[in-house]
Amino acid sequence: MSHGSAAVLHGLPVPGSAIQRVSFTQSVRGRGHVSGSVHVRGCPLEADEITEIDGVPLTSLARTVSDLARELPFEWAVGVADAALRLGATRPELLDEVERARRRPGNRRARAVVTFADGRAESVGESRSLVIFARSLIAEPTLQHEVWCDGVLIGRSDFGWIDQRVLGEFDGRVKYGRSRLRDETAEDAVVREKIREDALGRENWLVVRWIWPDLDHPDMLVRRIRAALASGRDMAA
Repeated sequence: MSHGSAAVLHGLPVPGSAIQRVSFTQSVRGRGHVSGSVHVRGCPLEADEITEIDGVPLTSLARTVSDLARELPFEWAVGVADAALRLGATRPELLDEVERARRRPGNRRARAVVTFADGRAESVGESRSLVIFARSLIAEPTLQHEVWCDGVLIGRSDFGWIDQRVLGEFDGRVKYGRSRLRDETAEDAVVREKIREDALGRENWLVVRWIWPDLDHPDMLVRRIRAALASGRDMAA
């Protein structure tokens, strides 16, 4: 198994388009074929590019990233590479795999994906946000920035523009659920988050939140971030 099918077994996030068919790669040169719900590709496979999960042979983590990085949209491919880094892959391993495939179509983009990737991004949404920021020439934020006050951790935010004292949080509504404590209701989580945000405000931090649909309108998101950074600079001054 390979591509999107291998990604699922490795625990990598992929868009639905990548798993519409079950993907296999045969270690032969050729164009491959599509038959019903199966997509078979012909491409050389080295022994160290094959692994096994639950008895199923599949492409290695690095090979899977390399394959997908040549085919997926850039922002999604970055999300896949970020997830692989979080799972324990290293950038040199991914770059070595990309180098092996240097003669294959799309490999220049795959190299750009691996070079851009940062395993500190904790979700595809965060990865896509970083791509939007980079394309829009927004200053690179600090990832998973922690805010402390008098030795007490107030909170950790997905993105931090420290000089402007702006924090960015992707998919804030979902995080109310993700961060719920044991025996805590959703309402309790919202109240606790409001208390946290008030504490950040008292320390002159401006918080900007966005959700998944906002990523489909990058121009609007960029305007919001730029406005927040401008306000943050005024507050810091």
